[in-house]
Amino acid sequence: MRLLALPLLLLLAAPGLAQEPVEYLLDGRDKKRGGFLGQLLLTPQGQGAWRAAQRATFREHGVESIEGTGRRQGAELRVELPATAGLSGALTGAQPGPPLRLRARFHYQDSTCRTQIQKGTEQVSQAYGHRVDSPQGTGFPDAALRPAPDSASHTYAAFKGVPFIKGEGDPHAVAINDVGQGSLGDCYFMAGLAAVARSQPERIQAMVQDHGDGSFSVYMWAHNDQWGEEVEDPDGTYEYVLSARRVRVDDHFPAGWNGATPAYAKFGDQETTPDGERRVELWPMLFEKAYAQLKGSYSIVGEGGFASTPMSFFSSEQVEDHDPQEMTPEAVRAVMKAAERDGRPMTLGVPSATANSAMNLYGNHYYAFWGFDADGNVLVYNPWGSSHPPRGLTFEEVCKHFDSLHVGPK
Repeated sequence: MRLLALPLLLLLAAPGLAQEPVEYLLDGRDKKRGGFLGQLLLTPQGQGAWRAAQRATFREHGVESIEGTGRRQGAELRVELPATAGLSGALTGAQPGPPLRLRARFHYQDSTCRTQIQKGTEQVSQAYGHRVDSPQGTGFPDAALRPAPDSASHTYAAFKGVPFIKGEGDPHAVAINDVGQGSLGDCYFMAGLAAVARSQPERIQAMVQDHGDGSFSVYMWAHNDQWGEEVEDPDGTYEYVLSARRVRVDDHFPAGWNGATPAYAKFGDQETTPDGERRVELWPMLFEKAYAQLKGSYSIVGEGGFASTPMSFFSSEQVEDHDPQEMTPEAVRAVMKAAERDGRPMTLGVPSATANSAMNLYGNHYYAFWGFDADGNVLVYNPWGSSHPPRGLTFEEVCKHFDSLHVGPK
């Protein structure tokens, strides 16, 4: 169950009252093509009409967009969708058919919504949406908002690039080998990103928007139990709160002494454009910077945390936590095999007490699940991008060396 905190701002600026654009982050499922993440942008057109633009990112079908205009009546907005290329074209096909309609019903003073796309009377897709909180998300980013580096020797430099580049041999533009931790102590953050990149690359791709001017919007689902944000009910009991964030960042990042290498998260792949320009893949750097901007500095991000935090960015559902040292090898095997079958990302954490340098298992360090080897043993990815364990680990070794196993949602 999602419990919601309702700031006064939401009561004063709901779509039914305010005449300004409103954006929702979507987590949904299509009847034929599976899960997707996306955004729904509602723009007022006057006289009670609203323009709705929905963007959805699928694993196999890429990014699809639909737009239409409709009217809101009470808590419900209905929009006629023209049969154009993209989602509506894919659904209607070449032959004429029933019209498509987007239906959005709003709840909790419009802080959340449920959307459906219908083809005639048939429901084609549905999604849960949460209104996006973007305190730093409009206009070109002010350089003054850049998060402070963790060292005076790390100064900002421009890294020209694009969010995603498909490297040679990679199965997707987002790949686990894009992730490389720098000098910041955020192995938990990099391992979480690496795990999602391997299992759900389309979810990462769905959460970055390139504005084409050297700036990017980074979206995140924010679960306060993973973000360390305490919220209490009036009686003093803990309250779980889900929200959606968007942060706009530019293409300047803290660099090392030569100004040519990122100091923290490394870039992924790189390419040369037809006119000879070198471009790098930025997505790990963008997420790290956006999170640092929200938290206040890179130093705060580098203080350590749980890999479940970045894993939680990419779903409205919560991350599942286990302690292998309190489980049997058979129980760990069952959890991990089921998660792999369902395409769920996983990370594993090593405490200081069970470090094993011969196996490249370092204390107080997180790893991303990398698959099973031919013998069914567990392969893990070191977020440094190197010094991976030289072989697969048996489930007995997993129980011995790791004290945390985070499993992301489907």
